[in-house]
Formats: sequence, C-alpha cells, structure tokens
Amino acid sequence: MSKPGNEPSYDLVLKGGRVIDERNHLDGRFDVALKGGRIAAVAPAIEAGSAAVRDVAGCIIAPGLIDIHTHVYHKATSLSVDPGFIARRSACTTLVDAGNISADDVDLIHVTDDIDEIVDIIERFEANRYRTAPTE
Repeated sequence: MSKPGNEPSYDLVLKGGRVIDERNHLDGRFDVALKGGRIAAVAPAIEAGSAAVRDVAGCIIAPGLIDIHTHVYHKATSLSVDPGFIARRSACTTLVDAGNISADDVDLIHVTDDIDEIVDIIERFEANRYRTAPTE
C-alpha cells in the first residue's frame, strides 16, 4: 500500500478503452497510464491525479499493430501512397510492404512511437466519432 503523497504520477491516462494485448493475456475494459512516452500502468481503474485524461470508451487500445502485407509503392512509382497516412488510418504502427515490382522491393515502414502524435490521433478520432454521413 502506498503512503499518501507517494501515488505514482502520470503524464496521460486513457480511461475506459478496450485493451487487447495477447502477450499479457488482456482483453477487457482497462485504463492505461503513460509516463515519459511509455506505458506505466494498466489496470481496471487508475487514479489520474494531475495527469491529462482522455476518455477512450468505445476505442480499442492495443500494442503496435503490424500490417504484414501491404502494397503502398512507397517512392517506387507515381502510384505510391504515404505509408504514414495509411498506417494511421488503419491503426497500425508498422507496415510491411510486401513488394511492388519484385521481392527486392520489400520494405518495413515504422510509423510512430511519439505519444503526442498518438494523442493527436485519439483527439481527431474523438472529434469525428459521432459524425454521421451526409444524407441526400
């Protein structure tokens, strides 16, 4: 049991998301606390203290998802797409470009570990969560 004043301090607490982490056998609703750009705690309820809090209920929190078969043609042709944009839109941190012209083209594209960028993605998702498609 911690003494008063010894509670851990966090930079950010993600509240109420569905954590899916096969390595640690987690699949359920948890809070995730971050400190210094790294996960500091995962628990059913985390006291945020002075940390920033983001309500991520309805979102999935998972360790860096890897798409092992993509064709983004990164810098290969005029048909190439920005792998960072594609990865962010598909909730991946790493893409494996499975080749575009030949097996020599296989590339590994790591997108981000930047916690500020991840928070920005969450905030943009939140802003659009309840938007509906326009009707005609």
